[in-house]
Amino acid sequence: MRQIKAKNYVLTFLLFILTIIAVLFIKRIYENREAIEVVTNDRMDVLSEIKENDLKSYVVENRKIIIYASYSSDFSIENFESQFREYIINHELTKEIVYLNLSQVGSKFYDTLKDKYFIDDLKKVTLPKGQANMYAFENGKIVDILYRDSANITLNDAITFLQKAEQE
Repeated sequence: MRQIKAKNYVLTFLLFILTIIAVLFIKRIYENREAIEVVTNDRMDVLSEIKENDLKSYVVENRKIIIYASYSSDFSIENFESQFREYIINHELTKEIVYLNLSQVGSKFYDTLKDKYFIDDLKKVTLPKGQANMYAFENGKIVDILYRDSANITLNDAITFLQKAEQE
């Protein structure tokens, strides 16, 4: 009968331990991502969320709508979003504004937005990517954009944009 070396038992044990450590590490990453999604989705929970592939039908069905687009994982705008959330609630704007999570859009989103939805006057605008922004839709077309250049979003800018969109 053949005898198994002790070295093989040690290697098997080490492999088992490394596998458990890897599984626990991956589990922690998954739990952290889930926790971030829950926290960030709660910031704009007063707004209906729209997905990229539903955008076309949504803007056709709703004649006049404002889309607030931001990355759900962007904690640098957390203060703005909590103030903006209060403004939306206080001014009863939950039906006029929808939320688009930029973390869940494809790489061609901005090109599609520009090609399909911009009015002719806006086609020459280069959209700042990777930041929160607002888009005013009217009759299926974007008629105004909050930021045409890179800028940090502020509550005053958002309020001015909403008031301007309301008057049009």
